[in-house]
Amino acid sequence: MNDEIKELKSKYRLGNDKNLTQSDMLKLLLSYTEKHSDVSEISEKLLDNYGSISSVSQEGLSSVIKNYGISMQSAVIFDIIRNLDVFCNKNKSDNVYLSDTEKAGSYFYERLRWYSQERVIVTAVYSNMRVKKHQIISCGNEISVFVDTDKVLEFAVRNKAEYIFISHNHPKSSAEPSESDIVTTKGIISSLNSIGIVLADHIICGENSTFSMRKSCDELKFQECVNYITE
Repeated sequence: MNDEIKELKSKYRLGNDKNLTQSDMLKLLLSYTEKHSDVSEISEKLLDNYGSISSVSQEGLSSVIKNYGISMQSAVIFDIIRNLDVFCNKNKSDNVYLSDTEKAGSYFYERLRWYSQERVIVTAVYSNMRVKKHQIISCGNEISVFVDTDKVLEFAVRNKAEYIFISHNHPKSSAEPSESDIVTTKGIISSLNSIGIVLADHIICGENSTFSMRKSCDELKFQECVNYITE
């Protein structure tokens, strides 16, 4: 055990955990399961790619093991964190309504602003715009991400969604959509319409702002969504 980990454990045991950063907490967690690895290096890679411990826990066990070489014990711990997060935040999720572009922008910005690489989130909502379920479906690099329409449809059907939101981030630039963003969104709208599901909005999260494609992209023919306000 190196001196840094000894110091972190000492701080935690003495009740000084409020002064620990997320990186410190991840190193502390991994120190109990990664006995022969550089936990500082693993922690840095995980947070650089996922942005937060919570987001690491949303990734599948096999993916984390394969991509980062961590032990099965660590992967199981992350899976436990994910399940605890579901239990602890169930009531909070039950009361989140994406009823207008401002609320939708804030909701997705808080979930994507930690990432240094582009991510795509799909969120299912009830007809009153209350959040039902969300999932990260694609991971890209600093300037691009592939949006798999089949995964969007699969998510929507699996969660019996009437309406869904899509959001992705531009971690190093503004929230303005690219031509590719517009073309992709047009295809998703068409595919969802064919199975009777409405795309409520595609929210892009830039460094310091958000962009509603329903509100600002006139060339996109969104289906009516009466409980979602864009004005």
